[in-house]
Amino acid sequence: MLGVIPERMEDKWFIFWERNTLHFHRSWTGFCCFRAKFRQLKSGWKLVEIVANRNEEQYRGIDEEDLIKVPFLIDLLLLHKQFIWPDDAPPQAAVELWHDVGRAFIGGHPGGQQEEAIE
Repeated sequence: MLGVIPERMEDKWFIFWERNTLHFHRSWTGFCCFRAKFRQLKSGWKLVEIVANRNEEQYRGIDEEDLIKVPFLIDLLLLHKQFIWPDDAPPQAAVELWHDVGRAFIGGHPGGQQEEAIE
C-alpha cells in the first residue's frame, strides 16, 4: 500500500493513494479531511487540487491553512523530510503541530522509523 498506516496513538493520519488521489483521514475518527488530486507528467506527479472536508463536525480547517497543511503533511509524513522548527515560533505552535502530526514532529514515523533520543 502506498501511504501511511497509523501504528500508535501518536500517529495522527491514515493516508492512502487511490486513482491519482491521496486521501487524508484522521486516524482516531476515520474522518476524511482532505483529498489531494494529482496529474501524472512525464517527469513525475503534480499536485493539481486540494479538496477539504467542510463538515464542521468532522474538520474545522481554514482554506488558506489547508493549502499549506496538505503539502506539509506530504513532505513530513510521506516523504519523511526533516522539519526545521523556526526560531520565532510561538510556544502554542508546538502544541498545534503535535495535534496535527503527532510523533512525526519529533522524527517518528509508522513503518519502522523510530524517534531519535532527545538529549
